[in-house]
Amino acid sequence: MHTGFALDADGQNIALWWPGDEGLKIQDAIGFGPQADDLSIGREPDGLGPWTLNTPTPGLANVGSDTGIIRSLVINEWMARPEDGDDWLELFNNSSLPIPLTGLKLSDDPSQPDKTVMPPLTFIGPNGFLRLTADNSPADGPTHLGFRISGSGEEIVLTDTKDKVIDSVLFGEQTRGTSEGRYPDGASTIVFFPNSATPGRANVILGDSDEDGLPNLWEDQYGLNPNDASDAAIDTDNDGHTNLEEYLAGTRPDDANNVLAVDLTLHERNKRWMIVSFEAQSGRTYVLWNSTDIAGDEWIKVQAFPAEDGKRTVTYRIPAEHLPLPGGYYRLTIPAGND
Repeated sequence: MHTGFALDADGQNIALWWPGDEGLKIQDAIGFGPQADDLSIGREPDGLGPWTLNTPTPGLANVGSDTGIIRSLVINEWMARPEDGDDWLELFNNSSLPIPLTGLKLSDDPSQPDKTVMPPLTFIGPNGFLRLTADNSPADGPTHLGFRISGSGEEIVLTDTKDKVIDSVLFGEQTRGTSEGRYPDGASTIVFFPNSATPGRANVILGDSDEDGLPNLWEDQYGLNPNDASDAAIDTDNDGHTNLEEYLAGTRPDDANNVLAVDLTLHERNKRWMIVSFEAQSGRTYVLWNSTDIAGDEWIKVQAFPAEDGKRTVTYRIPAEHLPLPGGYYRLTIPAGND
């Protein structure tokens, strides 16, 4: 059958109308959000069951498709100050199975996680990307978010139906025409992409000949080889950090005294309290976390330290509710790279 219209992969509503005594009436209808490539949606069992993700079987009985877990989802790239058009962000499915997004939430305010709720029957394909427009105009369609992205820096959070965080990114000041995101896709490393924004596609760094995550200019500056990817894993100055880690931290790979290190001081008198201090580099945002399991994934955010101009010493008194239990751990992360 030829319908005379095409289906919108970004989502739409479809209705089956039937003639009656009082004119046309809706016999059946379905609304859906963004779809995964090369997969269909359908009732299972045929004609009776709920709508689910299917393997395409036109003219045959419906066959459901396996799906992955939402923990494989990440916020992969974002653009807060585009040269033209609207802000946008990109989700990435870091697994080999499609994942249902129905009911998941996106927001730029952790205290208000439901600024955008993904519509029913929304999916992202295996190792797939989903671009979403951050224009604060959700009424314009399923791929439009209920917020804009701040060019001055903020936090974007992806949460499940019970408001549990799946992924979040905290970033500082953004540059016009430059996106920021994970490199390679889905990794914990976050870098800027000057002149190489790729909404809905794999992230790339221009000017990185050996694709090791270190820009050619930076490698030239510090005497590394832009055509040798192995030097990213080398600790040139023997300070315990690889060259790639030095680049991300904003420290020098040729100076063992220029290193990201955290000092913890525990004071015990009438009341126990703890001070954390570290040297912050210019233009870097830092986040302090704690956990009782160093190998686990249940890290609790203690405090974020937004990027500032110029190097500085950060000193922070840890609140009582985040003081470590016996065997507790802290870690400091840099969610935004810069150079």
